Amino acid sequence: MNIEKCEPHGFENCCNIVEPVLDASECLDYSPECSGAVEYRIPMSGTGRSFARCDHHMSIRWAMQERLTRDYGVPLVYDGSDYDSDY
Repeated sequence: MNIEKCEPHGFENCCNIVEPVLDASECLDYSPECSGAVEYRIPMSGTGRSFARCDHHMSIRWAMQERLTRDYGVPLVYDGSDYDSDY
């Protein structure tokens, strides 16, 4: 398996896993402003679910994520190290 880091995001194998190009009506945020390719995009939330968005709406989503990270910091991930099974 060839592992590469993509240029825009720095994650391993995030952009070189390509789904078929979808119709604009399949964009999660479908509107007359849709433009560019509609593809399943890298998930930015903790759900790990990927959603289809056009290039235009994905750029809006990236801006929102950058604002959330700036305003609230990087979300914490619970590692379970202090889990008490007797509780």
